[in-house]
Amino acid sequence: GSQGIKISYLRISVAASDLHDHSFTYDEVEKGATDPELKNFTLKEDDAQGTGPIPLLKEIKEAVDWTVIDGVTTNPSLIAQRKKGFKDIIREITDIIEGPVSVEVISKDTESMVTEALGLSDISNNVVVKLPMTQDGLKAVRILNSKGIKNNVTLVFSVTQAMLAAKVGASYASIFIGRLDDLGFDGMQIVRDTVNIFKVYDFKTQVIAASIRHPRHVVESALAGTDAITVPYNVLKQMFNNPLTDSGLDTFLKIS
Repeated sequence: GSQGIKISYLRISVAASDLHDHSFTYDEVEKGATDPELKNFTLKEDDAQGTGPIPLLKEIKEAVDWTVIDGVTTNPSLIAQRKKGFKDIIREITDIIEGPVSVEVISKDTESMVTEALGLSDISNNVVVKLPMTQDGLKAVRILNSKGIKNNVTLVFSVTQAMLAAKVGASYASIFIGRLDDLGFDGMQIVRDTVNIFKVYDFKTQVIAASIRHPRHVVESALAGTDAITVPYNVLKQMFNNPLTDSGLDTFLKIS
């Protein structure tokens, strides 16, 4: 497997925070009322027509083929425009990569979250259930832990929220750097402080740097000591490129 920091490949079509303002039910998701995003690596599909999950799965396969990603993070936000059912798409993703695949619940109360999480975990043993950073979400984390189901507390925007996620024993806590930066906050400082506090108290919860906007976010997240980074497909591609590499390669080819 990959050594050191785990890099995540993330695709976001509709923001998770926006999704929770809608009254989608799990049955509606099954029928296609929403769709996914993608942990340790996901991708973005700019398919306004919603002709199907083919570009999405194609990019996941491409990223996996590069052998630099460790997992996938999904978000129920696009499936409304997909032809396949939610679980069918998630099942295909879990077949593509052996690493953890985070799949988010859309329920708001603890009991419904747990019921939904049990159904999602049945899709594959590498599914990690994403839960919102709410009181009900954290109560659900406790219950899922007792059942041995890995979980990822998402929509974390402050150190105190991350601390609470760690207190209940969450497997992962996803801190949304880009969205914090958009509002004038220092998202990376939230990550640094969280990583330091987790080390001081030996919390087992792993920190995920999410909402990555550019390669510098990736570098700063690595320097902060995050356990995983959720990277959009376009940012992942940018990480391969450097103009000096291109010019050096051109020179090498001319010489040879």
